[in-house]
Amino acid sequence: MLPGWATSIRGAAPVVAAAVALAVAGCESSPADLMLHAASTATPAAGGSASPGTAPRTWIAPLTGLPVSGGRAAGRPAVAVSLSGGQPQGLGSADVVYEELASPPRYVAVFQSHDAASVGPVGQTRPMDGQALSVLHPLTAYDGGTPSFIRVLDESAVVDVGYAGHPSLYHPAAQGPMVSTGQVQQAARDTAPPQLFTYQGSGVGDAPSFASTGAWRTSVLRITAPGQATQVWRFDPRAHAWQQVAGGPPVRVANVVVQDVAYKTVFLSRKYGLTTTSARVVGSGSALILSETPATAGSSGTAVRATWSKPGVRDVTAYLDARNTPIGFQRGTTWVILAPPGTQATANGGRS
Repeated sequence: MLPGWATSIRGAAPVVAAAVALAVAGCESSPADLMLHAASTATPAAGGSASPGTAPRTWIAPLTGLPVSGGRAAGRPAVAVSLSGGQPQGLGSADVVYEELASPPRYVAVFQSHDAASVGPVGQTRPMDGQALSVLHPLTAYDGGTPSFIRVLDESAVVDVGYAGHPSLYHPAAQGPMVSTGQVQQAARDTAPPQLFTYQGSGVGDAPSFASTGAWRTSVLRITAPGQATQVWRFDPRAHAWQQVAGGPPVRVANVVVQDVAYKTVFLSRKYGLTTTSARVVGSGSALILSETPATAGSSGTAVRATWSKPGVRDVTAYLDARNTPIGFQRGTTWVILAPPGTQATANGGRS
């Protein structure tokens, strides 16, 4: 377990924010496939310019909190893709990534504000997917899984666009099947996801910077989980982002969440006794959150201890500080590491 973070928050109500209208302009990830979005210039709502003397309408991406241009795609649904392999492609365009520390590690990338023309290799679904994704009701792409895994997914609130039922959405590649998130979005209709995180700032529902709630400055995060390669994240002051430099894809994100969760052993084949582990993201526990605050901007990042609570699969996860105040995330992309028991996470320059 992550040391010192066992505070229970049963009874603390999760912060559930309503979905906001948004629009997007598709873009491809950089050659380095770094997961860092730049805020686009906000524009008036679709249908014309703002009236004289009034401020132009700003459209906000619900999964990043960043302004996006235009209003034509308001209500755009999210697309979730299960990814396998050591070098997954397309993460540079994702808004949120869940990393499950199984063997091998797997990723569920959620795309909403940006598209990616080629994401993959697409992997099998796992029981964690329905628990994490139901609140987002996304179009969910995956390539197979046991009948029980697929049943768990289909009993959740996702829109199943797996390979078995929608093979035309997938294209072959040497490493495995790939998908275009833009094509997946055309497969079915849905609505925009809710806001997942409370952001730093002065807008409605925003939280103050967490610099005053027991946070400390830090520039390096190390994560060691049983049976996994050690992950190293470093804060890049020029990009104002956290970059993974060892133990995983070379991504850059605004926020890193190390979320202490239980794992359950599940069967891949009962006949042959093949098993794997799957994260349980419903419940409560401890977390370490790394971000940036105005007080540390340009020099280092910020770390803070937190507790998390998700009472049910259709609830947004609440991240609270020691005073039960919502943590203020930096606007931008977020990487959530689902840390199994025995994981050690240390952030230099302060407590861990």
